[in-house]
Amino acid sequence: MIAEDRPEELKAILVNVGSGKDLEKPLEELEKLAATLGYETAAYMTQRRERPDKAYYIGSGKLDELKSVVKATESAVVIFDNEVGGTQLNNLEKYLGVPVMDRATLIIEIFAEHAVSNEGKLQVELMRKKKMLPRVLGQGTVLSR
Repeated sequence: MIAEDRPEELKAILVNVGSGKDLEKPLEELEKLAATLGYETAAYMTQRRERPDKAYYIGSGKLDELKSVVKATESAVVIFDNEVGGTQLNNLEKYLGVPVMDRATLIIEIFAEHAVSNEGKLQVELMRKKKMLPRVLGQGTVLSR
């Protein structure tokens, strides 16, 4: 989601998946990053998993729970603290019906909002395109079958 396309005061759900003990601790930092762009945290969600699900990054039960929380809180975006693959992001967006981003994309959006020079804006655009490439390629492989 491009920074200038965001309406005021959006609610976000923050998600962390991992095998560690305290999965909510990293979400506190993610919440501060999200607040930089004006996102208000509606909920934290965590899932303990050894390996991410290949299709959705999170398991099917957690996916259904996340969809319910998105609807109940009227959240406009879901932000993962993890590095989520392009195909997984596409699948999540289709299933949840809202934009989904990972930590790296959030940081790129923060840079975009604060870029003032033409060079800075071009660098941000380059980062966005590099980050989006796997998502576009992922869609192409599905369509080619």
